[in-house]
Amino acid sequence: MKITITMKLLQSNESFDLQVSDSQKIVDTLRILKDNLPMFRVIEETGHVKEKDSGRIISTEFTYAQAHLYSGNELLIK
Repeated sequence: MKITITMKLLQSNESFDLQVSDSQKIVDTLRILKDNLPMFRVIEETGHVKEKDSGRIISTEFTYAQAHLYSGNELLIK
């Protein structure tokens, strides 16, 4: 299933909405963004992201479904 999420860079306060498969790993999304969008080239490979509303720290090795992320979630990236 496709979900729509927002990725927000904490360093620059820029955000980007994207649609991903809930079976895709978060780390794969970050790699694709880093390779294709200049604003995401500053992403550090920390192994986790933070969900804005709940404050949960989520491993980037999880799929979106495993991390219980759904359309409308905003992920904060260092």
